[in-house]
Order: sequence, then C-alpha cells, then structure tokens
Amino acid sequence: MTEHKMQQTAILLSTCKKSIHKIQQFVKSYNASSDFVKIDSRIERLGYLFNKYNETSVQAELFTGAESNVNFSKDREDIEELFYHIQDALILRKASPPEEEETVKSPQSSMSMVRLPKLDLPTFDGDMENWIPFRDSYKNLIHDKKNLASVDKFHYLLAALKEPVKKLLDTISVTEKNYDIAWNLLVSRFDNKRLLIKNHIAALFSLESVKRESSSAILSIVDHFERHVKILNTLGENTGEWSSLLVHLVCSRLDSNTLREWERKTAGEVESPSYVDLIEFLNVTFPERWIYCDQH
Repeated sequence: MTEHKMQQTAILLSTCKKSIHKIQQFVKSYNASSDFVKIDSRIERLGYLFNKYNETSVQAELFTGAESNVNFSKDREDIEELFYHIQDALILRKASPPEEEETVKSPQSSMSMVRLPKLDLPTFDGDMENWIPFRDSYKNLIHDKKNLASVDKFHYLLAALKEPVKKLLDTISVTEKNYDIAWNLLVSRFDNKRLLIKNHIAALFSLESVKRESSSAILSIVDHFERHVKILNTLGENTGEWSSLLVHLVCSRLDSNTLREWERKTAGEVESPSYVDLIEFLNVTFPERWIYCDQH
C-alpha cells in the first residue's frame, strides 16, 4: 500500500471513529420529545459506520502486516464493544416513545400482577457459550408459539433471564408491542455469529486436563467437546474436517492411563483414528470399568 493510500485509509478510519462517537454523544444527550424520531436513522448510520470501519481496518492490516505499529485487531475490538454499547442504548430508547414515558411500569412490578402457567424454562445469564442452546429452546417453548400473546411471552422471557443480562431489559415496559423490541435487543447483542464461533472454539482449547482416572471427569470432557462441536456445526463450521485437531485436543486432556489405553487400541491402525472413534471409545469402553473403580 502506497504512503498516499495509507494516509487516505487513516483519514477514513478516523472519520468513522469520530462519527461513531457523535452517535454516542447523541445517546448521552438524548431528549425523547425531540430526538425519538431520529433513532432509526442513527441505528442505520451506526451499522454502516461499524461495517465500513471494520472493512477498512482489515484491508489496512493486510497491506501493512507486521510492519505497522498500529494494533488494528485491538482497535477493532474496542470499536465493536462501543458499537454494541451504543446500539443497545438506541434500541432501549426506541422501546420508550415519548407518550409512554410517564406511565412506564417496571418489568418487576408488571410481573407480579400476572399469573401464567409454570413452564420448565431454559435460563440465560449472558454467557455467550450458552446463547445458542437457550435461544433454540426458548424459541421452541415460547417465542414461536402463535397462540401465546406477546405480552405473555415478555413475562416468560423475563423469568428466563438472569443477572446481569436481565438488566438489558430493565427500562423496557412490559407491553404487547415491546416484546419484539426486547427479544430483538437480546438477539442483536448475543446472536453474533462471528463472536459465537470465536467463543466456542476458545472453549475447546480452555478445558483443563484430567489428573486421574474418573468416569465423571472423562464424561465431562466428552460432553464439553460434543456440545461445542455440535454448536459450531449449527453455526456453519465444517467440524468434520477438524478430526485430527479434535483428537489431539481431547487426548491432551486425558489422564495418562486413559491415554495409554487409547494408544494401545489404535496402535495397529494405518490411518489416524477419527474424533468420532475417540468419543465412541470414551463413551462405550471406559465408563463401565470406571464406574466400578469410582465405587471401590
């Protein structure tokens, strides 16, 4: 990239940053009576600036490589965090039109006045690793039910959320029309495919190793890997091509005796054993022996 082109890129990045900060200032000085009608345009503009900044930053990083003294990746993370903070604030303000501000009830007070059938609801506390299972289960039980009023769905949603994520909805009044706003706010914050993939891949690398033979510990490893691999599949990742890597990651968490048994079992095989083979080995072969060992 030429010096002139780099200067243009730096100016563009700086301009995007300044414009994003202007929208942040709009949020801070927000006046419902005069600014409510401007929210949609600010949300649209914010999304455009965020995408433009990311696109330009990635291009600059690719061209400059290690020669640059700018930490483009760190800058993008900071802008991304700012983007979600501003977007959430705008969505929350959109949920409270001026005419409703004087009569807004808190979700907690509204909740106490409603008697809904008790359901075994999934819960969500804001941990990205748990978003996909929560989202799919909640949608199946509540969100997609056409015979359930939106205001009732809102009450069920509040019952399913835990702190700190529940605070996101604190300022949204529990009404029929606000349910979609509340749900979309959660989706905009947590249904981020790139961040979800990043978190679930990180989880595959972060699990601690087993120190000694234990059926519960080994099954916990199996459950951990199977859960994250399946979620990554639903997110579009072709984990079927990760077999050798997954075998290595699982084996590096096994205790020495279990690893020795696995290596003995696969010693005569010409091709590398697959991840599926390893999981089947841990699920079927060992639990029977370990359940006995754990009890004696």
